[in-house]
Amino acid sequence: MGEVRPLKLAEWMKDKDAAWTRIIERHGLTPNPLSALASWPFADFFWGVEADNLADTTKLRLHGFHGVVDTGQRLIRRHVKITWPIYFSVL
Repeated sequence: MGEVRPLKLAEWMKDKDAAWTRIIERHGLTPNPLSALASWPFADFFWGVEADNLADTTKLRLHGFHGVVDTGQRLIRRHVKITWPIYFSVL
């Protein structure tokens, strides 16, 4: 394991617009600026928390919320729904 090297995305991403534009052009992506896709200061806040997040869902269950979503399965279903038509449109 290496040494921890703190990184502020808000600073790091400031000069990445040109690189992002080249990626958009190379891959035919919808031309959205990086600032429309992510909030780098929020990412710094979210990933910069030094304490572990201990979440207890007991209160949810006690108040009648029993629905559960398997995140992995949900992502796979969403991916298939989006990409399936793309795969078959080129055949």
